[in-house]
Amino acid sequence: MADDDSKPDRAGMPQTEVVIGDPQTRGGEWEKYTDYEISVKSSDIAFSKSNSVVRRRYSEFAWLASFLKETVSCTEVDVPELPPKKIFNRFKPEFIEERRAALEQFLKKLLDEPQFLSQRSVHLFLQSNITTREIERFLNDESPLPQSVPDSTLSPTVIQCTVEALDFDFKPPEITQNIPSDVTAPNARRPSPTSSTSSGFGSSCEKI
Repeated sequence: MADDDSKPDRAGMPQTEVVIGDPQTRGGEWEKYTDYEISVKSSDIAFSKSNSVVRRRYSEFAWLASFLKETVSCTEVDVPELPPKKIFNRFKPEFIEERRAALEQFLKKLLDEPQFLSQRSVHLFLQSNITTREIERFLNDESPLPQSVPDSTLSPTVIQCTVEALDFDFKPPEITQNIPSDVTAPNARRPSPTSSTSSGFGSSCEKI
């Protein structure tokens, strides 16, 4: 693979290269579809495998984009746009190449954002051959990973974070009673520095 396809070299930063190629059209006349080979090479410790190759079709990319939009709540970064669906002429070579390039850009933009790189759904999509339905059932605690997928597929460095109740417009209530500065009310208590109102937000991070 050409070096031009990789991310710009950044000193001290892990490098990840993702390439989509080898489109194959499969199925009969009524169940025809095209899938693509996804090759990932990475020195990032977020990946449990430094090299991986899987095949995915467009509908699986659409699932991933939709799932991330629904589940990733600790970022203001938008999920990259997928190329639009097409009903007619979608098996013409020029369209397949156009879609291949657009799907590759989708993944490159996705992996360039730490918020998405930390998602288990992304790693299972890129480094396992299980279906998106199986991925979703596992992530929703409805079923374990299939035996064909080793636990090591999910790197221990992957972290999922959820930040909720962000409210930077919080204003403390005004005190209506004047109290001399040298007098302390007998039952007065200082608010805890760890209270939810003092922080303005709550956060939850789960290490995987």
